[in-house]
Amino acid sequence: MSKRNLWWEAVLGLTLCALAGGLISCTTPTEVALVGPRAWIDFPRDGASVPVGAAVSVVSHAYAPGGVAEVLLSVNGTAYRRDAPADAGAALVEVRQEWVPQAPGLYTLQVTGYDMAGRAGSPGAITVRAEGEAGELPTPVPAATSAPTATPVPTVVPTATPVPTAVPTVTPVPTPVPTETPVPTPVPTETPVPTLVPTPIPSDTTAPPAPEPYVPADELVLTCRSEQNLVWLPVSDPSGVVYYVKLEYLVSATEWGVVGGYGPLNDKQVTVEVDCGLYYRWAVRAQDGAGNTGDWSEWFHFSVTLD
Repeated sequence: MSKRNLWWEAVLGLTLCALAGGLISCTTPTEVALVGPRAWIDFPRDGASVPVGAAVSVVSHAYAPGGVAEVLLSVNGTAYRRDAPADAGAALVEVRQEWVPQAPGLYTLQVTGYDMAGRAGSPGAITVRAEGEAGELPTPVPAATSAPTATPVPTVVPTATPVPTAVPTVTPVPTPVPTETPVPTPVPTETPVPTLVPTPIPSDTTAPPAPEPYVPADELVLTCRSEQNLVWLPVSDPSGVVYYVKLEYLVSATEWGVVGGYGPLNDKQVTVEVDCGLYYRWAVRAQDGAGNTGDWSEWFHFSVTLD
């Protein structure tokens, strides 16, 4: 269905609401589409305790009327990881993201959903406590106790009986008995296995610059067609870049209607559907791998003739 028909349906709906005399509440499709994306954490619960050094599965949900593109997990205000849901583009999705606490303490976990147009929604946050230690040493084994030393028993030798020849008496010296001291056998101590702690993602707070629209050129008049390629000059970032594009059409002299949002896109162009006889405008912006979203580019305008 063309955008012109959608506009006439909105006008007809407002007319029927006026004829009903205010007996019912009227909401146009445009008002519904303005509800932004939002996300919340289902597990773990707010105030829960988790073990240090063990992987924690953070289960969250995100909602966006135009479809959810991805979810960003932040820890204590720093981006930790971003993941696209298995059913990317659906209005309500579930995402599971693993996080490993490195040390005991309080942690604030936050999830932010992004819709297909690159808009960040209202985030959801909880606070959990990490308990325990990263690694524990085994209890040392006490050293063996030495056996008691045997007490030598002196040998009593009788004194020789003197003879009339007045030969001096020789008293033999007792030979000492050597005492052997047992040497304790050492008990081997088991070496603890170190716990591997993942390296945290460095903080990146710099957003990429705005791309520049290129094709169609600003104020270009095109012949009647059903599709048109929107092309822009790419930008770069060390963490990688994806793009989001928005397309609108002129409804009245001062009002624009939304045609659609496109993204995340890895290419520098996107093919969109257009209708003959309408006047359009479009813009593009970039987002890096750390979740930093740049500014929208300036609007570029073009029109499609009826013939």
